[in-house]
Amino acid sequence: MLAFRNEKYTAAKEDLLFALEHCFRDSYNNKTRILVCLTPIMMAEGRAPHSRLLRRYPPIKAMYGELAKAAKAGNLRRFDELLQEKEQLFVNTGTFIAVERVRKVAIRQLLRKIYVITGQNSRMSFQMLCDGFAAAGITDIDIPEMESVLADLVFCGYIKGYLSHDHGIAVLSKLQPFPPLVSIA
Repeated sequence: MLAFRNEKYTAAKEDLLFALEHCFRDSYNNKTRILVCLTPIMMAEGRAPHSRLLRRYPPIKAMYGELAKAAKAGNLRRFDELLQEKEQLFVNTGTFIAVERVRKVAIRQLLRKIYVITGQNSRMSFQMLCDGFAAAGITDIDIPEMESVLADLVFCGYIKGYLSHDHGIAVLSKLQPFPPLVSIA
């Protein structure tokens, strides 16, 4: 738990998986507490909770079920609605910062959709991306904010490429612009 609270998610994942594997089979409450913290770590790696797990642990389904669907689908508007709706729950459980990391997955997936729709062009203007976000219901993003979001995603490894501020474009890698999420976290 200490690693989780200190935002050392790789170590936290190992510790939480160890704890989950070594819980008594009937320790439903302990397993639920572990999964409350482990689930957003796994979601940030692109691993949505399995439907069987969600059926077995209704509190996990209530917290993360719809959020995981929205992130995987790149439905950033729905993700933000759910995040705002459940913000106090995430703050109370100490998972808000970990869930915020999952937002990057939702943004990445939305960018991937825009990339595919626009014909997989490796050069994408910031304005075109803003228009793509607007079409997805995110109307409050301007070019400087888009550039900032893209810079963060490139820095964190969610997308491969670079930004050209002077030309107002993002130049994505031709080989693998969207690397597997497991390789990032």
